[in-house]
Order: sequence, then C-alpha cells, then structure tokens
Amino acid sequence: SAINGTTPGNESLTINTADKTINLLAVGIPNALKSLTVTTSGVLTLNGDIKTDNNAGTGNVDFSAATGGVILGADISINTTGGSIVLGSAINGTGIGTEGLTLNTATNGTITLLGVGTTTPLEYLTIASAGDVNFNGNVTTSTVGSGTGNVTRSEERRVGKECRSRWAPY
Repeated sequence: SAINGTTPGNESLTINTADKTINLLAVGIPNALKSLTVTTSGVLTLNGDIKTDNNAGTGNVDFSAATGGVILGADISINTTGGSIVLGSAINGTGIGTEGLTLNTATNGTITLLGVGTTTPLEYLTIASAGDVNFNGNVTTSTVGSGTGNVTRSEERRVGKECRSRWAPY
C-alpha cells in the first residue's frame, strides 16, 4: 500500500538498505511527505507516484545514494512542490517504451539526472516545471510499443549551465 504522512509535509522517510532491492509503491499520495531519501546499491523499483511538500520541510526527493539503478514499474510522476529531485543512477523502464517519467519541482527546485533510458528506453520524459535541470548522462526514449518517444520541458528556465529554454529565457 501507499506510504503517507499523517499531515502533509510533516514527516520524512529515509530508507537505507546498503545493497538490497527496494520496491516502492506510491509515496505521499494523498498526504505528501516532508522529504524522501533512499540509499542502496541494489535496484530501486518505483511502482507508484511520489509527492513531497516543501512548505513544512525541504520537499527533496534524494536518490543520490541509490546507485544500483532505478527501474520504473509503471508511468511515474515525482512532484516535490519546490524541493529538488536527485537521482544517483540511470532510470530505465521494464520494457522498451513502456513506462514514462514526469518530474515537477515547481520553479525553484533543481532536477539532477545521471541518465534516462540508458539500457531500457522510456516511453517519455516530461519535466513539467523546474528551476535548474542537470542531465549528467544520455536520455533515450522510444516509440516502440505504446511509446511516444517524447522528451518535453514546459516551464524550466535553465537546463544545466549552458542551455536556455526558448519558452522562459532568464
């Protein structure tokens, strides 16, 4: 079942398993957590959406120490309402073009990705809103199966340090 806070933005969750596999269902749906941190050198599988709230806490989703790979078991949305999203290893789907990822940090959070679809391409990657976006690896999507192959940015102002968005120059 889903992992929720009792009051939105009030409780944090830290998972540290060293080298074990982690399977997460929905986190913070409907009551957002203050933050979520995962540490493992095993595989992290996301099977539900994640929501954190920076009004009472950082709102950060920190998978920087989840170094064994991140697998999407379904279409996943991570919404931090202002916190940052940091992923410490590549994000892949279970099948080519079968799972997609939507990331939203509002306009003041930073998104850091090591790679997307590097071994199993995603259906799509959408950055709904973010401050800075750092791609530290390749992004691969696919139109195979039900995939759209789209990589979409809608409101972020900067991608890394050098690129400027044509929608919202800074």
